[in-house]
Amino acid sequence: MDNRYLDMRGVEELTGYKKSYIYREIKHGRFPRQVKNGSSSRWPAEQVIQWLNTKFTHQ
Repeated sequence: MDNRYLDMRGVEELTGYKKSYIYREIKHGRFPRQVKNGSSSRWPAEQVIQWLNTKFTHQ
């Protein structure tokens, strides 16, 4: 189990998508929701990787 968290830059680098696309996907329930810690947002790396795997296996 991967307990790392990614900031937006890390999510963009891992997925290849820009912030606007990621937030649009969150809004529509198609991307993992961020975890808020004060004013910063982080995404569990494991959930982002699972999202990528699902996205590319269902195309």
